[in-house]
Amino acid sequence: MPKPIPYKFRLIYFLIFALFFVIGFPILVFYSAGYSVDETLGLSIRGGIYVSTPEPNTSVFVGNELKSVSGFFKREILVGKLKPGQYLVLAANDDFWPWAKLVEVERGEVESLFPLLVPKVIQAEEIKKTDSSSRIDSSPHENSMYKEVLALFLEMATSTATTKNSAKSPITTAPKNATTTFETITRKNVKIWLDGDTIYGQWLGDNDEAPKYYCGSIVGSGAGPNIGSDGNSRGGFGRNLNDCTGSVLVFRSTAPIRTFDFYPSRDDAIILTLDDEVYAVEIDRRTYQNFYPLYRGQMPDFRVSRNQVYIKDGDKLLTLNLEP
Repeated sequence: MPKPIPYKFRLIYFLIFALFFVIGFPILVFYSAGYSVDETLGLSIRGGIYVSTPEPNTSVFVGNELKSVSGFFKREILVGKLKPGQYLVLAANDDFWPWAKLVEVERGEVESLFPLLVPKVIQAEEIKKTDSSSRIDSSPHENSMYKEVLALFLEMATSTATTKNSAKSPITTAPKNATTTFETITRKNVKIWLDGDTIYGQWLGDNDEAPKYYCGSIVGSGAGPNIGSDGNSRGGFGRNLNDCTGSVLVFRSTAPIRTFDFYPSRDDAIILTLDDEVYAVEIDRRTYQNFYPLYRGQMPDFRVSRNQVYIKDGDKLLTLNLEP
């Protein structure tokens, strides 16, 4: 029969475990709350950056340091234990234009980023007016897809077609000093509209769930006046940091914007036409507002339907392939 452990040893073991608990438990609590030990051996609360990459093999840099490369299944990257401050985040992929954003990491908070990756080379496939492939006699007949796409442009000759997940409605009250009428396009919790040659956006969801670029002043963005949903100015260029439901300037152009709509499958980016080109633009105007070319032609027009971008360039109808 084994001998019982002497009382003094049991007391020593108890005191050791109690000491570990007294020291370790507070450290665990502070660590789970976002604190870490700094260079002076003091506790300081840190923040993080979460990056959701839409494509595999995308390298994510924070500052000049490569943090991770997304895989086919794992496309979400979390960089933690960052000191509060500004960080330049870069998403790079050989087949896509680079994406960059300068963000402010705050104590105990995680900055969420969803890079817009646009292919460097975009194939434009023409939709033929006639199709003889399905007929036995090989005589040409009108292509049904051509008719459907052409109808998108004929139905709304001066505005974009309603997308599957979008809704359009006329604005009943325009921003102050507005002299034109215009439409709104709504997707999920985001509304965009064109006033003259300026596109505005507004968050329609809960204030607490709004992306940061809808809240407060956007440093270095050149954002316009704070225009409320009622169409009235809310007082100069300043914005209440706690108010994320007012209107924000998305894009101001010196050339006429003929068409605009949401980028397929996204509510944080838009497509617009300027002169001879079609562009994709982020709604987030924080440094840097990423801006990419999609198509160049002769005064082209576009429509978005069923998450597909269609182009009308003169008498040609085309489909843009946004996959590399």
